Amino acid sequence: MKEFIKRQEDKQQRQIQSKRREVEKMLRTGNLESVLKDFPEVNEASVAQLKEILNGNAVGKKILHVWYEEGKLITYNGKLKLKRPHTYKVSYWELNQPEDDAAD
Repeated sequence: MKEFIKRQEDKQQRQIQSKRREVEKMLRTGNLESVLKDFPEVNEASVAQLKEILNGNAVGKKILHVWYEEGKLITYNGKLKLKRPHTYKVSYWELNQPEDDAAD
């Protein structure tokens, strides 16, 4: 039974990842309005943050990022750096580590 539950969770995570990649692709093309139609529950604060990121104004901002690793959700700190126009590089570090230990 445990194996069945694990497989179901993995399948659900693959579906979430697939949807996330689809949204990322829409955002890369600057199609924020299309994303907002698919996700009407996104609040105004999040929309403002997305616009700031897409306009290239998020350099130096700190973020929290969640990954699905080994069957559980793990949260990391992150900091946005500009790699080239409209492309960010993100440095990540664990919650209990200092920013100096960040990896790009």
